[in-house]
This record gives sequence, structure tokens and C-alpha cells, in this order.
Amino acid sequence: MNNFIDKNRQIRNRLNLLAVGSILLGVFQGSSASDLITDYEDWLAKKAKEDLTLERKHFDRGLLKLSCSDEINFEFTNKSRKQVKATCNDEWRRFLKVPKSVVELIVPKSVLVSEKKHELAFVFKKNHEKGYLLKSDDLDLARRNRFIPSNVISKLEDIEGLYLQRDVQKGDLLLKKDLRKAVKVFVAQKALPAGVQIDASSFVLKKITHTVPSDYIKKLSGLEYMTTNKRMDVGKVLRERDLRKAKLVRRNEPVNLIYKTENFSIDAKGVALSDGYFGSRIKAKNIESSLIVSGMVVDYGTISIN
Repeated sequence: MNNFIDKNRQIRNRLNLLAVGSILLGVFQGSSASDLITDYEDWLAKKAKEDLTLERKHFDRGLLKLSCSDEINFEFTNKSRKQVKATCNDEWRRFLKVPKSVVELIVPKSVLVSEKKHELAFVFKKNHEKGYLLKSDDLDLARRNRFIPSNVISKLEDIEGLYLQRDVQKGDLLLKKDLRKAVKVFVAQKALPAGVQIDASSFVLKKITHTVPSDYIKKLSGLEYMTTNKRMDVGKVLRERDLRKAKLVRRNEPVNLIYKTENFSIDAKGVALSDGYFGSRIKAKNIESSLIVSGMVVDYGTISIN
């Protein structure tokens, strides 16, 4: 009988120990678990170097219930520091918005000033066609709640003497690519067939304000040995793509052979043995001596012999 009583006591003691252990484990786990909002508040306070209190009512109920068995990791997701990523090992991950008042404490003033500059933008008061000389009176400030891209013009002095490069509608944002200075280009004042030598008398300077080709010719000097590579209509802008090297010497046609030294020069008649362009080296036959010579094409029908 006594043995039976002793065994019962031992069993009750073991059960009591297990119960106490379970209570202590629960207390320990509860004290070590990380609460998302509390830890987020402490983390932001360290970043701002000030005591902070976050309003719980601004957070979703699901966030208020989140906890982690380990330390929660927090990190900013961008340079503006307006959003934070909270991670609990492999258990969960959440994105939290940083209150505006906290952002101003955390973000350096230089960054905030830079952001404000980017927010300044202008919109058109009414429709305008490309080629229009833009004035400050044609613009209004863009709304603050509107998305502002980084390529907007934010200073009115940057538009002086510039012309629109596209048709715009009322309310459109003014972008940097929308404006350009007028340029002077050479346009054909008569129809030119392909293969015509470039001559100043065939072109006239004209000021254009829009649709300026990137490869327009800025000057005619140096184009003496170039020709048109296709037909050019009246009023067409002369571009690099419209030109090709002129064939100054043609095979089997007569050429002038020039022999030059420091003391004298000799001219002779010859026949080209191949086509030649300015600066190219070709062979020719001296008609008087029947010798085959080599020289550089220097002008129309002219070869310089070294």
C-alpha cells in the first residue's frame, strides 16, 4: 500500500514539474518574441536619433498582430527613405511606409531640397504646334500631386529662344526634349539629280525651328569633291547621308600627270588605268613615254606623281 502511495506522489510531482516548465517556456517565448510595430518604432527612433511614437491606428490589423521568434530585420528600400522592408527570417516579409514627419528627420536636407527641385514642373496652358517660339506666359505650374518625371524643365529661364519640337496639348508637361534652338541649314534651291557636284550656287541658307536632322551639313567648304548620291528636290535639307565621294578620275579617260620636286614641276598627259577618288592612289599610263606610273588623285582629272 505504501509503495502505491509513493508512486502516486512521484507521478504527481512529475506532472507538476512539466506544468511549471510549460508555463516558464511560454513566458520565455513571449518575452523573446519580437513585436513588429514596437521594434519598427525603436528602429526608426535610432535612425532619427529622437524618441518616436507611432500611431497604431495607421497600421493594418494584420501588421499589429505580427511577431517574430527572432530579431526582425529592417532596411530602407530606396534613397528617399519613404519605405522600409521588414523581414523575419523565412517566416514573413512586409513593406512599411515611413511617416512624413519621420522622413524629414532621417533624410539629409540636401536630398530633400533636390527632391523639391524635381517636383517643380510646368504644363502648357493651351495647344501649340511644333516650331512655336515658347514663352513663359504659355506655361502654368504643374499640380503638386501629379507624377513628375526627371526630364522636365524646372526653370523658366531655360526656355528662352527655344522652339517646340512637337505638337503639344493643353495640360501636357514641358520636357527637355521638347525644346531646341533654331539652326541654319543648307537647302536645295533647285532640283538636283544624283551625281551632281556639290556647289554653293545650288543651295541657300535657311533657318529652321523644328524637325532638324541630326546629320545636317553645317558648312559647304570641304565638300568640293563630294556629289549627291540621290535626287534632291527643291527645299530639301542637305545632310551627310545625301553625299558620296566624287569620282575625280575615270578608267581609260585622259588625266594630267604632275611631277613635282622642290626645284621644278613637269606636266604630262596620261590615261587612268582605274577609277579614282580624292586622296586615293591609282596607276596611270604616261602617253609620251608609255611608262606605267603610280600617283595620288588630287583633283578632277589630275594625278600627282611622287
